[in-house]
Amino acid sequence: MSEDDSIEVFFMRDESGKHSDELIKKTAIEVLHGENKILNSLSIIISDDGMLQQLNRDSLGIDEPTDVLAYDLSEESKDEIEGEIYISLDRVDVQAAEHSVEPETELLRLVVHGILHLCGMDHDDDVSLKEMIDHGEKYINRVY
Repeated sequence: MSEDDSIEVFFMRDESGKHSDELIKKTAIEVLHGENKILNSLSIIISDDGMLQQLNRDSLGIDEPTDVLAYDLSEESKDEIEGEIYISLDRVDVQAAEHSVEPETELLRLVVHGILHLCGMDHDDDVSLKEMIDHGEKYINRVY
């Protein structure tokens, strides 16, 4: 089984031809290799603000939409990745416009951010968030 086969990408709304599953998978694999992690399985679910707000409320008690949520489903191993990443395409569109980038670039940034969370990175303040974003940008630059 190849690494590509261990990553599933689901679009919860019709995005016919807008985003490449293969580029999403390539980006995910690039991050996992760069972080020296072994991939068991990864599901990337791309939805909307409504779903992310519900997940954010249910899992974190925050009743507002967010751009990305990552759920670590792995056992005790810190080197093996098994998880789910949820991304809001509504946030992708807004943030892409704010950062003057293509929506696909912003989507990949959120994929990277979610995977970095699964790899153990986190952010509690603006400084650690910036460090995590800067760390993720090196993967975006490799993919592009």
